Amino acid sequence: MKNLAIRLKFGSFVKLMTLGCFCGSLVMVPINALISSMEGSIGSSGYLLILGPVGGVLIGLILGVAGYPIYSYLTRKFQWLQDVIVHDEVPTDGSQIAP
Repeated sequence: MKNLAIRLKFGSFVKLMTLGCFCGSLVMVPINALISSMEGSIGSSGYLLILGPVGGVLIGLILGVAGYPIYSYLTRKFQWLQDVIVHDEVPTDGSQIAP
């Protein structure tokens, strides 16, 4: 096992936050649509299914842009926040992964 220090650049951080919020909205939108349809507002549940992922992307962009300065400061101040543990696995068939 090796420890690698990885610090994301601005674009990568925003992409990661956007992807995370989009995936989270894909999980939560059907749950919210089910709850709102049980309450009797079927029209709003349809809007949730369509606009939920779009809202997830927008929230991810906003949180990524707003949170990057904090992330950058914390990873500069505390080195252990950048550490990623990597397991070294040797290929058994002799093949190598291209660089």
